[in-house]
This record gives sequence, C-alpha cells and structure tokens, in this order.
Amino acid sequence: MPIGTFCKGFAFVVAVALTSIPAAVHAQLQTQVLELSANEFTHDCDLLNVTPGVRTVYVRLFFNIGSTAVRFRVVPGPDVTLSYLSETHMYPMTLGDSQSGISVCFGECLVGDAVVAAISYMSYGTGSNCGLLLLAPHPEAETVEILDCDGAPRAAWLLDINVNHNTPCGCSPLRIVSGTPHAFGCAALSLQASTWGAIKALYRN
Repeated sequence: MPIGTFCKGFAFVVAVALTSIPAAVHAQLQTQVLELSANEFTHDCDLLNVTPGVRTVYVRLFFNIGSTAVRFRVVPGPDVTLSYLSETHMYPMTLGDSQSGISVCFGECLVGDAVVAAISYMSYGTGSNCGLLLLAPHPEAETVEILDCDGAPRAAWLLDINVNHNTPCGCSPLRIVSGTPHAFGCAALSLQASTWGAIKALYRN
C-alpha cells in the first residue's frame, strides 16, 4: 500500500475514533496523545525490521493543544529483537532515559505536534512479525503522564509502534494505562557543599 494511502487511512481511523467517543472524553483526548512513530513528522506506526541496520523511533505528541511535560518509558514486547543504542532529547530539561524512565519538561506551554525524543535501535532483520514497542509508565508513576499548561497531571492516550519483520501490520488502537496521574518535575538534584571527612562519616560503622 502506498504510504500516502496508508497515512490517509490512518487519519480517517483516528478521526472516526475521536468522533465516536463522548464529547468530554474527546476534549480531554485532544491534549493527551503520545505516540511512537517511525517518522519524525507524521504518524508511522510500522517500523521495518527486514534487514540489519540502525532504526530510529520518534516519541511524538499530537492533538496537543497545550502541555508542559511528559513522563514515560519505552518497553520492547517479547517478539522484538531490536537492541537499544542511544537517544536524543529535544528539550534540555530532561531527567533519565526512555528505557529506564524519562521525565521531559518543555519549559513553556507547548502547543501543536512535537517530537519529544528520538531513540536509535540496532535492527537485525529477525524476530516475529508485528512485535510491539510499547509506551509504559515511568517506574515512579502509575500511568503515562502529561502535565497540562496549568500544571494538572493527566493520563496520556497512547499509540504504540509495530516492529515488522515481513509485512506491515497496521496501527494498534489508541489505549490508556489505568492509574492515577501525579504531578512531577524535571529539575536537577540540588548540590550541597560538603567535606571529605563528612562523606567518609556517612559510611563509618
């Protein structure tokens, strides 16, 4: 299927999904969609894993009418044979990494689609077809969280990415991780002046 046809079809499915839910949920959903995409600029929920090479997965916000931070991690499903290499963070106020848990603060009320991080994996051209890379809660959180521009925490709606070994698998449905969202920050840990004697005293029996 041509990419343009696929993207139009995906947009139509998302539009239908949004118009088929209650208005209150629709309004909330528009501020809280976080996705994994094979394309930096648009939805692409199929990551090709046919030949060996480096593949990049982008963490993107869309339907974003105002947010200040996100907190999440990325977890490979059991059929995924990719190896994590590195990642690039698009905002300097970032704590952690996508594999163990990351908090990203934008430093402003961010409006519109945006790339939060770019994650590089080594692909071996192996594994079962239609494995998944999944968005998951930060280890300190119950759900994947987004802070609104007023600082209120929300549970994010999610779109995962398929890792294809043979043929395109299509997009997984929008989902949400049940749990209570909490506020969080991205400030670096504060430093305190000390002496070598004080540090040794911490470990004295």
